[in-house]
Amino acid sequence: MYHLAQVNIARALAPLDDPLLAAFMAQLDAINALADASPGFVWRLQADGGNATSIRAYDDERIIVNMSLWESGVSWLVLDGQDFGFYGPVVDEAPQGAAALEIWSHMSWLLTQPYLYEIKRERA
Repeated sequence: MYHLAQVNIARALAPLDDPLLAAFMAQLDAINALADASPGFVWRLQADGGNATSIRAYDDERIIVNMSLWESGVSWLVLDGQDFGFYGPVVDEAPQGAAALEIWSHMSWLLTQPYLYEIKRERA
């Protein structure tokens, strides 16, 4: 089993107590409860108030930071120097030795191709 860490950083249009953000703040507990009850949920960053809006990661008080951790049955590949990754490969039995190196060689080449976004084959 793998875990996927998600980090969200946003700059609010106004201070959190501004009427402009009243609807957002009013729904925050319900949205967090939905996440907490979702399949695969493991953990989320929260302060004593039950959310992360009071946590200051930056000097700007309008920057909101949120983090969560989710179970993922699929691994991610991200090569050095790239700011994106791909799911996979998904294999039934992990290859060993030369076969593992061959898969890695092909996957690392595929990840450098700017026109490739997804590849999938149905299991037999």
